[in-house]
Amino acid sequence: MAALGHRTPNMSIIYASLSNPLSTSSTKTPSIDTSDPSKCDLVLTCSKFLTTSDYTPRLRARLAVEQQLIDDATERGWQREVERHTATQRRIEQLLSDLC
Repeated sequence: MAALGHRTPNMSIIYASLSNPLSTSSTKTPSIDTSDPSKCDLVLTCSKFLTTSDYTPRLRARLAVEQQLIDDATERGWQREVERHTATQRRIEQLLSDLC
């Protein structure tokens, strides 16, 4: 629960029960990994998500991955994917800014 930044067990259960409805061949989005909140898009977009400076290296690594995904989607002409990864990139940048 604490690793996910949730204040209640119920919130953790809700996120843990979700699964990625898209096949792995049609998306590069990682599935939920409760051991590392920085790998899950759902926690990055959750308005209640809190993190600590312990996750700064992981968030920076995820930021680099998002840039790679933006570049790849741009090259392929996948505008919606560019928008999605850009939004995730902005959220990670905001989380990193909040930790400073």
